[in-house]
Amino acid sequence: MISIDEKKLSEFWDKAVPDKFKHFVGSEYAENIKKQNNEVKKHLLNNINFDDIKIALDWGCGGGVGALSLVDKCGLIVVDLSKNSLQECKNFLQSHGKELIAQYHLVNLDDLYIQQKVDLIFSISVIQHFPSYQYWRQMVEKWLSLNPKKIAIQTRHGDKNECHEATYFNNVEDYILGLKLTTEEVRESFERFNYRTIYHYLDDDGYSMYEYFVFEKQYE
Repeated sequence: MISIDEKKLSEFWDKAVPDKFKHFVGSEYAENIKKQNNEVKKHLLNNINFDDIKIALDWGCGGGVGALSLVDKCGLIVVDLSKNSLQECKNFLQSHGKELIAQYHLVNLDDLYIQQKVDLIFSISVIQHFPSYQYWRQMVEKWLSLNPKKIAIQTRHGDKNECHEATYFNNVEDYILGLKLTTEEVRESFERFNYRTIYHYLDDDGYSMYEYFVFEKQYE
């Protein structure tokens, strides 16, 4: 098993990955953004009750496409590996008259301290870029440590776990479609910690299969 250098990972996404893969906004991306927004609304936002959500955390905010969908529903903080993405997200929201509560630059998971109480963790078009299954499990542990009421994510589906861990930094395909997760792997990651699946959908677009999950914490 390869140990991922998180500082290298942060610098790689900031400096080496093209803007289009960091989901920056702009007229050239308008069609893809519109499609993504429709899918996110249908499979995630419409299946979340925001009545008890005061603050959401958009993990891997990119250029702010998902953030714009959330910011009218609750207070919003964002996290990203890329400083450039954080600035793009902030600028994009401000261009729509919206503001963030806070933003955090992720360099090392262990050192990242989120000051706010997070009610919802939201992550789209991010997990498939993770460099390894180990990194996924570390991320789940970090998310659960925040004790959110709900978790809404999109993953790339595989019939078996696959990743490009050994060659992650080598070419576009390795990091853009870096990690596949099975349905069972995703559900087990949260359900064993008392999170119930309240929505699940597998979408096959003919190129890749993506899955949408909404989990909700169960209280005894």
